[in-house]
Amino acid sequence: MAGRVGVARSIWVVNFDRYNPPPKDMSGKEREGAPLKWVRLQADWMDDEAVFTLPDEARWIWPALLALAGKGTPRGRVGMGCAELAVRLRTTEANVTTALGHLWKQGRIRYTAKKVAE
Repeated sequence: MAGRVGVARSIWVVNFDRYNPPPKDMSGKEREGAPLKWVRLQADWMDDEAVFTLPDEARWIWPALLALAGKGTPRGRVGMGCAELAVRLRTTEANVTTALGHLWKQGRIRYTAKKVAE
């Protein structure tokens, strides 16, 4: 199977740095790429239409995505597909797929893909 080309898909939280700016005491490259130790979550996040219209079993995936995006390199990126994300979040792939589809329709996430050799 050498020489096959696959697609690596990344999930990006839209406007992540606007809501979770890096600490001001960082400078240069450290400020651009350092993983965050915490992320901001609005106090009324559970009343947000993008979240409260999710099924109960998928609703908690949004704050988990924010946390993973804070650790991403670059910040805001979750470099996992649905299957990997389901394992990481200890839920089913169906829950992840439902949540991601919903959050994408609401404009909260976007996808990028690049070709990689397998």
